[in-house]
Amino acid sequence: LALVDADGHRDLPVQSCIQTDVLMNSGNRGGPLLNSRGQVVGMAVGADAGAQVGQAIPSDSLQKHVLSIIASGHVTRPSLGMYLAPDGFAEKLGVTGGGVVVQEVIPGSAAKQAGLRTGDIIISQGDNPIHRMDDLMTVLEPFSPGDYFSLTVLRQTSGESIFAPFSSQTYSQVDLTVRSESELP
Repeated sequence: LALVDADGHRDLPVQSCIQTDVLMNSGNRGGPLLNSRGQVVGMAVGADAGAQVGQAIPSDSLQKHVLSIIASGHVTRPSLGMYLAPDGFAEKLGVTGGGVVVQEVIPGSAAKQAGLRTGDIIISQGDNPIHRMDDLMTVLEPFSPGDYFSLTVLRQTSGESIFAPFSSQTYSQVDLTVRSESELP
């Protein structure tokens, strides 16, 4: 699920959501989703066109962001400053179990400062395996700009092409510590 604003621009994917049979339209977006006891359990985000189910962001996922909105007027999320290849690219390179391939690292970004390089394949954050972009976004969600966290990547050894087939001889495992930066609102 990804949020779409009134102009049709897609926002970041929602990592966890509540699926409900409550009919929601665009006017319901941002309203509370209540349980049978009248307790707020989520915020309605609507439904995809033609869908017979509604979606809501769980209230516990929202609590962190409420403080950010009160303090700064917008949600602040950690940003690494890199572009990622589409899901499945690591498998096309022959990496069993997947991972997220770094397509480009922005100069001066948190990713650059931590030592991430184009072609690195992110395979875990701490004890959390990363197979797809959604996995990476999910494990980064609890962090705030300025937090430090670890990433484990597979990196090609020198002299190898990014398109060389995966083998233990062409990749080495690198552990990095990243300090995230603030994403622009």
